[in-house]
Amino acid sequence: MSSAELGMMMPHAGGDYVFLRRMYGLPWGFLYGYLSFFISFSGAIAVAATGVVQFQISALLGYWIDFDHNLISFELQALNMGLFETGVWHYAFKIQHLFAIGLVLLLTTLNYFGIKASSVIQSTITIIPIAFFAIAGLIIVILALLGSGETSYLLYQNFEKASTGSTDITTFARALLPVFFTYTGWNAALYLAEDVKRPHRVLPISMIVSLLIVSSMYLLFNLVLLASNPFEELSGANYNFIDANKRAWGILIGDWAGDFLNVVIVLLILAGLNTTILAGSRMYLAMARDGIFPAQAAKLHSRHNTPYISLWAQAGITCLIIFVFLDFDKILSVTTMTMIFLSMLTISTVFILRRHTSEEYTTIREANKKLFRVLGYPWMPLLYIGLSLFILFGAIFGSDVGAGQAIIGGALIAIGYIVYVIFGYVKRRSRK
Repeated sequence: MSSAELGMMMPHAGGDYVFLRRMYGLPWGFLYGYLSFFISFSGAIAVAATGVVQFQISALLGYWIDFDHNLISFELQALNMGLFETGVWHYAFKIQHLFAIGLVLLLTTLNYFGIKASSVIQSTITIIPIAFFAIAGLIIVILALLGSGETSYLLYQNFEKASTGSTDITTFARALLPVFFTYTGWNAALYLAEDVKRPHRVLPISMIVSLLIVSSMYLLFNLVLLASNPFEELSGANYNFIDANKRAWGILIGDWAGDFLNVVIVLLILAGLNTTILAGSRMYLAMARDGIFPAQAAKLHSRHNTPYISLWAQAGITCLIIFVFLDFDKILSVTTMTMIFLSMLTISTVFILRRHTSEEYTTIREANKKLFRVLGYPWMPLLYIGLSLFILFGAIFGSDVGAGQAIIGGALIAIGYIVYVIFGYVKRRSRK
């Protein structure tokens, strides 16, 4: 709701970057764009690409391709800085990483040819799988509530008895990291505000309704798993996502449920990847227009009208992240911590916006009498910021490497500010 209000008041390409630049000043806008380019956006693309290849595509094509085959491998003495293991660092670039890089380049090429071609494919690979999950999931849950034998677990599970392991507050907070990541991209429409007709109407509806749909789908998906699998297996150390899916959805689909579901999930992840690639390139375009990013990033293709240099620069950084870090969990952790920090900063700008009395914002408010406003202000934005701090607390103190990752994140922020100062100095010198 906060992002919807911000988007309507500032409907420009760049999304969160625009809000921070307008409310807190150019240095904060640069910091957001800098961290997004090198970590959060590029890292999110890297996480999705490596994840879908490691868990879904490898399961589908593993009969013919050895995804674990090493293409490049060696060992180095490593420092324990929260990203690498203490002692010897084992580097192994595998076929699965090559597939992930190929996937990034393929989707970037698709976006290079224009938003229309991209959006048609986006709609197709999103709507059809979601419709299937909604219909099939509702049937399975209804069968469970009626006490069907194959779906009887939902009614008779003893969750308290089945739960095991530590439940301290930092462990719980850290467990929310991947959960937060699954919802990222919910505000992607803000980055395309210049491409949206009637943004004052479309933005709040698209963001709030779509987030409700996604939340409902996750709830339904989990109910299906709980209806068809013993909770001891779902919460155990040997939990296998693919096997649990086979058992759950096989009730309706049959023995081939595993491969079918992997195809459906691949399509959904590709849709998310496509959105992230599209949104990220628009932010670098906005930064270049403001003169705090290389001017080439603002160039639009003469035929396709896409920020092609931004797209390929983003793809290059993403491929570099995959090539250097390799590991899905490490990329996920660092990327999500950065996302939470930046998202928290963005939502805080709604407090500044409410008190802004400049002529521009006064005109927008008067011109749009039915302008969307955050419900429950200021408590809802404050709740979001508080929960974000809670997750960051768990990420930093809930594991052995959390503090190291936080130090690296702090160092990157400091480097970003130094780069901003240097960039401004060089630009002033060039003008003289």
